[in-house]
Amino acid sequence: MYQGSPSTPTQAYCQFGVLNPGQLFCRVQQLIDNVYIERDSNTNVISAGSWQHVAMTWNGGTANTAISSYLNGIQIDTTNNGLGVFTGPYTGNGVQFFIGAQRSGTPQAVFGGPLADVVLYNVALTQAEIIALARGARPNRIRPQSIVRWYPLDGYNHPALDRSFQKRHGVLTGTSFAAGPPLLNPAPILLSLPDPTVVMPAVRIPPVPPPPPPGGWAEIDW
Repeated sequence: MYQGSPSTPTQAYCQFGVLNPGQLFCRVQQLIDNVYIERDSNTNVISAGSWQHVAMTWNGGTANTAISSYLNGIQIDTTNNGLGVFTGPYTGNGVQFFIGAQRSGTPQAVFGGPLADVVLYNVALTQAEIIALARGARPNRIRPQSIVRWYPLDGYNHPALDRSFQKRHGVLTGTSFAAGPPLLNPAPILLSLPDPTVVMPAVRIPPVPPPPPPGGWAEIDW
């Protein structure tokens, strides 16, 4: 995931993705590749060939440790990799949101696998909330008032529909259909949220074999 300026494609606000071999990479930029905070996981923590739930949070702080990353609900960030004196993120106009690719001129580093339920909140979720999402709770049941982008990516060759109230639909490029992920844990989910308590019923979805990597990416005007 890449969030940055189309008019100045060398300026990025946030980058979140998987580096080889199997490392979760989380960065908030102030000056592209010169001033940023970053927290990364160890290598070889993310396995290919099966669905994984990943999440990144940033609490608004200026230290590397303001960022946390999660794999299937478990916090896995271990390493500070920031650079320079970070005082706040890039705040330029015309920010675009890329899913499955990085923008630096022509989209690059295209992700070669299936993606589903990409959601952006304007708050840092708690670990309990991230665990609920990893177990199958839909984003609109977890702090729905704080969702600013939600792309289920559950269609085939149509605009990447934004299910948030902002309706910032995107454009799919080079994608193909892939079956969605099964639940990691079909047990009922009970959470106490700022909104009234939400109880998620147990839903069992038969596992599906991993589909072949479809590749492709989505571009959204911010």
